Amino acid sequence: MQRRLMKALEDLTTQYDLSVRNSVGGVVQFRYGDDGLDPQCLEGEAQPIQYGRAWSHALSIGNREGRGLMPYEIMEITDRELNSERFRADCTAAYIATVRGFVLDKVVRRAVKIREQHGMFGAEVRQEEWDEDTDLSMGARPDEVAIVENKTKVTESQLRTFLDICARKYIRAKIEPGSTVGAVGAQSIGEPGTQMTLKTFHFAGVASMNIISGKRVPDGFQDRALPHFPKKSREPPSKGFVRNSFFTGLSPTEFLFHAISGREGLVDTAVKTAETGYMQRRLMKALEDLTTQYDLSVRNSVGGVVQFRYGDDGLDPQCLEGEAQPIQYGRAWSHALSIGNRDGRGLRPYEIMEITDRELNSERFRADCTAAYIATVRGFVLDKVVRRAVKIREQHGMFGAEVRQEEWDEDTDLSMGARPDEVAIVENKTKVTESQLRTFLDICARKYIRAKIEPGSTVGAVGAQSIGEPGTQMTLKTFHFAGVASMN
Repeated sequence: MQRRLMKALEDLTTQYDLSVRNSVGGVVQFRYGDDGLDPQCLEGEAQPIQYGRAWSHALSIGNREGRGLMPYEIMEITDRELNSERFRADCTAAYIATVRGFVLDKVVRRAVKIREQHGMFGAEVRQEEWDEDTDLSMGARPDEVAIVENKTKVTESQLRTFLDICARKYIRAKIEPGSTVGAVGAQSIGEPGTQMTLKTFHFAGVASMNIISGKRVPDGFQDRALPHFPKKSREPPSKGFVRNSFFTGLSPTEFLFHAISGREGLVDTAVKTAETGYMQRRLMKALEDLTTQYDLSVRNSVGGVVQFRYGDDGLDPQCLEGEAQPIQYGRAWSHALSIGNRDGRGLRPYEIMEITDRELNSERFRADCTAAYIATVRGFVLDKVVRRAVKIREQHGMFGAEVRQEEWDEDTDLSMGARPDEVAIVENKTKVTESQLRTFLDICARKYIRAKIEPGSTVGAVGAQSIGEPGTQMTLKTFHFAGVASMN
């Protein structure tokens, strides 16, 4: 599973427009992860910053000397900073809203509540007649004022330090253009998957659910799993759900459920080695004499036909690229454009198809490639090269020229009077020389020939090994999925 994930996602990368695209430019995600942030740089709750920790840090390193800000002044400075070019250019509206929400809830409203508890104006919103010299203590005693000052004092330096930390941490957390997010995602999904048995797939990520024989903990006493619970109890804690960890401390019932589930795992580990080893040996002995022949069939040692064409296509899986094909067309086309000679006249769309059809109908392709493969090569050229060029030409007011008309030749002007700059744009976007096209078709032919299975290959032994080896990583409960009938 991990290998298939890796092969399917390995070409996904982030771009400068924050999108995720594959090797041929197809958009997979308009913004990576919906927020454009690198998970490695995130802190608590999928945010690039833990606000409480950042606020404490800002209070400790910011200058505490000077006048403490009123609650309404804190919000005014915060709103000015969050609406500045620095935040608007680099941070999303959602992130700006969370920063403002933290300041409002955890700083301003906390200060308002403390001030009101000590008989002072809350001052969450500025009144028109207020200024810096207005006394908002409502005649509170000096010791009350000192207590409020000690609990709620925030200087402008401390507030700006906090907002600066928020901006820098968000910018640092943004995903770098060119990051191979597909490979990282495949690795992060596939690696835990190799450690999971088939029965636990639907509990992936739920570490605290104890499963025994594919079910919740069964009733070991009358109508209950343990005598600690009421009869007929079906709540999660009574059926094996463990809320605590070993760090926080297990309750007695949680400890017992852990022990029950752990014992089953130990028994499986002890018993499975011999069973899976024997399964692999039986597979190897049954398939070891299967080989490919010069007529592309798979036969056993006495000449019996097992398969008329190996794998239905006669190709070696080790040589295949994306989507069970011997070539990734988009990558091969980009390679051909880069190494082919770009000097000379660009081909018109109908000329591209004429040259392609001549090459694909030549003896070289007909003798070595199947009709299905030839059709996929032609389909790629038609869809991704010719029709793309036709569409671009028509968008700029020129003849599409997908099919040759009888009266056309190389000197016929098909620009329909388009401006020279429009013609130059079309030429830049769609130019394909004959050298580049023939280079691409040559790559397609060579890659197919290279991917064909060699006569005499021991495909039976390879197949037995590829089935048996993963089987040794399966637990006893999943043997009936791996050809071991003795499970029942």
